[in-house]
Amino acid sequence: MDLKLPPNSKLKLPDEKTQKPKQGSFFSRLFKSDDNKKLNTYGHGLKLAFIVGHEQTAHGAYGVAPLSQNEYDWSRGLGKLMQTIAATKGVEVGIFLRDGVGIKGAHREANRWGAWAVIESHFNAYNGTSAGSETLCSNSQPGSAVFAAMVQRAMCEALNRKDMSRGVKQIGISDRGGLNVNLYPRTVLIEPFFGDNPKEAQLAIDKKEQLAHSLVLSFLDFVAV
Repeated sequence: MDLKLPPNSKLKLPDEKTQKPKQGSFFSRLFKSDDNKKLNTYGHGLKLAFIVGHEQTAHGAYGVAPLSQNEYDWSRGLGKLMQTIAATKGVEVGIFLRDGVGIKGAHREANRWGAWAVIESHFNAYNGTSAGSETLCSNSQPGSAVFAAMVQRAMCEALNRKDMSRGVKQIGISDRGGLNVNLYPRTVLIEPFFGDNPKEAQLAIDKKEQLAHSLVLSFLDFVAV
């Protein structure tokens, strides 16, 4: 996967020739010897948390026909697909809800569960004609920008987007959506499509399984870096 970090990222990618972390980089500090044994099995023992955006009583934007689903219900379905796909690859996907615990509570539960990375799922809505995919991440949490770039690239490939579509947006905790991605490292928030655009709604139906598969693979690619 051709990974490019956002221009303002301060993180370092592994050396392209050796695929090993450079001395002193974030990855060299994170990946201890025991972790490398897990990474060499391509995901064995690693956990990916999937947080469903919004709550059942405050379900977010509504996707028009033919999708006819809100963000909450659509995201729960995506998480279940990811669980099934990940199980065949030796990765455990845990689904966490914000119902009754809020944003902080859901992310705290994912962290206590031992999540190595977190994806929170939403979809956009604006004016009925906007289109594209984007991924939000922290502008300060370790590993977030790298993971977000991999997720965005994989998501765009699954949905046949041009290049990186709407791209990766690094945000602070006070920005819209900032709390969701700034509580813990290696956390991203995805907005794969615009649910109020009928063409995008159809895309969400046609490519949902491919999207789920791409998100799992982006996690495997990330932990194998």
